[in-house]
Amino acid sequence: MKILVDVCLTPAWTDFLHAHGYEVKHWSATGLPSAKDEEIVEFAATHGYTILTYDLDFGSILAHRSSQFPSVIQLRYLDPVPGVNGQGLIRALEATELRIEQGALISIDERQHRVRALPMRS
Repeated sequence: MKILVDVCLTPAWTDFLHAHGYEVKHWSATGLPSAKDEEIVEFAATHGYTILTYDLDFGSILAHRSSQFPSVIQLRYLDPVPGVNGQGLIRALEATELRIEQGALISIDERQHRVRALPMRS
């Protein structure tokens, strides 16, 4: 799985996820930090990345795109850093890997993860 870490999250996620076997890139190493979320979504869809973010705007973007990709993982942790919640993210990625490959919006917090298939239907 290829993961693109949104600029709103610490680049420490890249090292953490890479150490767990994921191909990962932080947006700051790819594009401008001031890029609009739509640009990040388009890049991820074009290059086969799943987006990891703390930003809730991506759900709205996915709903308007009506497309199956890219998958987006929204961290809803109170403290979204790998040292505190990294293992929770790894467990959620392992549990939802097939859904992510098929296209999904995944929301993860300290207690659970929720999956919504893409494309979103109204």
